[in-house]
Amino acid sequence: MKRPLWLWLVYGSALAASGVSVWALLIQFAIVPPPYGLIPPLNLSEPDGLFVDWQLAAISQDPALCERVVISSPLVSAERVSAMPEREGCGWANAIRLNAVDNIEVNASPIDCGTAAAMALWLTKVVAPAARETLSTTVRKITHFGTYACRNIAGTPWRSVHSKAAAIDVAAFATSDGSNLSVRRHWKGKDDRARFLHSIADGTCRYFRSALTPAYNAAHHDHFHLDRGWGITCR
Repeated sequence: MKRPLWLWLVYGSALAASGVSVWALLIQFAIVPPPYGLIPPLNLSEPDGLFVDWQLAAISQDPALCERVVISSPLVSAERVSAMPEREGCGWANAIRLNAVDNIEVNASPIDCGTAAAMALWLTKVVAPAARETLSTTVRKITHFGTYACRNIAGTPWRSVHSKAAAIDVAAFATSDGSNLSVRRHWKGKDDRARFLHSIADGTCRYFRSALTPAYNAAHHDHFHLDRGWGITCR
C-alpha cells in the first residue's frame, strides 16, 4: 500500500528528532565532541544561555579557554595548577586553584577548570541571590571536604569523578553577619537557613551534571556533592 506524503514527512521528522537526541546524548557523555566552534565562549559575567553545559565542557577540555574565561575573569581569583598525568584512572589535565569567586572564599585545589567555572556560575547566580533574598546577608566563604581523591565510587568498581578533580563536596557557608550554615545541621530545619540550603540545591543542576544532597542518601547527610562527570543525577 502506498503511504501518503504527510506520513513520510512524519516518519522523517521523527527520525531526525531521534538522531538529534542520540547525538546530544553522545555529546553529553563525552563520546563525541560537541561543535564547540559553533558556540560562543562562556562569559561568567553575563546571563548564561541554552548551551551552558557545552560551554562548561569546552572549558574543561581547552586550557587556553580556561585561561581566557575563568582565570582572567574579574569575578575570579585563581591560578593554574600543573597537570598530573592520569595513572590508574586518576589525575587531571586542566585544573586550577580556585581561591575566590566575587569575594566568596572557596580555596579549592586542584579543581577541573570547567567545574571551577560551574562553581563560579552557581555561587554568583544562585547562592549569592538566595543569601540576599532568604537571609538578608551575603556569603563570604564556603567550606568543602575537598575536590581530588583517587578513589572509586563507594561500593562500586568505578572511579569517582573526584579522581579527575571534577567534583567538590560543599559542606557549609559562612555569611557576612557571622552565621555559619551547615548542611549537616540545617538541611532538615524549618527556618530560613533550611530554605536557603534547599533553594541553592535546587539550582545546582543548571551548572553541574550531578548534584547529590542529603535527600539522595545517608552518605550525603553533611554535604552537597557537585560534579561535572558523565552521570546526570539531581537529588
